[in-house]
Amino acid sequence: MRGIVYSGNRYRTVSTRFQSLQNAGMEVCNYARLGHTVDKGLADMKRRLTESAEETTVILGFGGNDCDYNWDVVAQNNDKNHLPNTEATPFVATYRACIRHAKSLGAAVYVTNLVPLHAKRFMDHIGQNGRRKAIEEWLGDESMLYRWHEYYHQLVCETAREEEADILDIRTPFLLSRRYETLLGEDGIHPTEEGYRLIEETIESQLLVNTHLHSTIQWA
Repeated sequence: MRGIVYSGNRYRTVSTRFQSLQNAGMEVCNYARLGHTVDKGLADMKRRLTESAEETTVILGFGGNDCDYNWDVVAQNNDKNHLPNTEATPFVATYRACIRHAKSLGAAVYVTNLVPLHAKRFMDHIGQNGRRKAIEEWLGDESMLYRWHEYYHQLVCETAREEEADILDIRTPFLLSRRYETLLGEDGIHPTEEGYRLIEETIESQLLVNTHLHSTIQWA
């Protein structure tokens, strides 16, 4: 949600203004951060969302960073078990806490599911500097990257449904696109500028049909 693009071995930010929402009279506050996991998101939200939020819609988007690993450590010790940044059980519990906190203050809550990754590009990215063979041996096969990421996508959707938070489906448009290769960047996990435009258009189209949308939109 921050609009991070990876190209030429560096990260940069692209504009994600959600202009259509602003044109409809809504204030858009984007508090997303590069590398944020759900526990950091909850801490941020508790710091920013402290009073009645009945005129606020909160949009949560976590999981991609949570399911990631320290690939340097994996490559150096590929005969051992390793844990992701946020294990599945605390990930779900903390995500529930995010949703419940926002709802307790009267906010409407939406959850974005996960944009799919490009397993080959992601493997090429994390396997640089001679790490590829060791990481592949630990994974079992390259496509495990996609399956593991999809597992967290499913956790997000299940948690949102159980907590009665509406899901903003930004995944399906990527899966259905015949331009999939152009929508994901060189690292295989961050969208391209074209991909972010698709996300922006998808979110705007889903939100603007909701006549009960509040006047302030906050991203976490």
